[in-house]
Amino acid sequence: MSTSPWADAWQRAKESAASNRVPSSPSPGTARAASTSVHSWEDAERLAAAHMRQLGFHDASLTSRGADMGVDVHAAGAVAQVKFHGTKTGRPDVQALYGAATAERATPLFYATGYTLQAINYANATDIALFTYTPAGHITAVSRSAHDLARRSPSATSRAGFFQRARADRYRQEAERIRSTVASLTALMHKRTQSRSAAKRNAAGQAAQALLIATRSLDSMEFLPPHDRRREDFMKAARDAVKMAKKWL
Repeated sequence: MSTSPWADAWQRAKESAASNRVPSSPSPGTARAASTSVHSWEDAERLAAAHMRQLGFHDASLTSRGADMGVDVHAAGAVAQVKFHGTKTGRPDVQALYGAATAERATPLFYATGYTLQAINYANATDIALFTYTPAGHITAVSRSAHDLARRSPSATSRAGFFQRARADRYRQEAERIRSTVASLTALMHKRTQSRSAAKRNAAGQAAQALLIATRSLDSMEFLPPHDRRREDFMKAARDAVKMAKKWL
């Protein structure tokens, strides 16, 4: 049962995204690497290598089994790890790849069937390219870095037009502004929790709930392609939550 208007808005945004999960037009972050189907971890690694070559890493090849140090595909300037399992890949695996890529001064790419929200947030903060793949060999960009690579790909067959790029830029800029405001309000909220006034402490608690909803709305939005109009639902929920937090503070 919903407890606040901004929580209702967040829930409606999630339901809207879930009920329209397939975009009306192909995303520039969606591709199919050759004719590879995935039935084993070997297939998954070959798919990743083929996709990396499409992205412009033309010498991408599989590493030797047992000596990969967490890297399954290697190319000049890039390393990739591939997971073949039915569960979502979490932050620890993604973080381990970041360490390997940093050691080689290479671009990190990750291929899996799904990711936890914590893994996606970490990837967005550290510029790791997260991609998902299906048994049919369809690959989709998940993180911001992955979408950037897909857009710059020399072999990309579906590129965002001028208006899509403009919309993606607008969404990104607005999300950054909202996150900046949330950070400022969070600092103020923490100060209010130390107030001697019980009323101010109570108001800070209410503001904390609103700021949490704003953050969750922006985080949930990251599951969508950069230009997807459904991002507007999440940003509206975030804006409403921020407005309520300002009222309490």
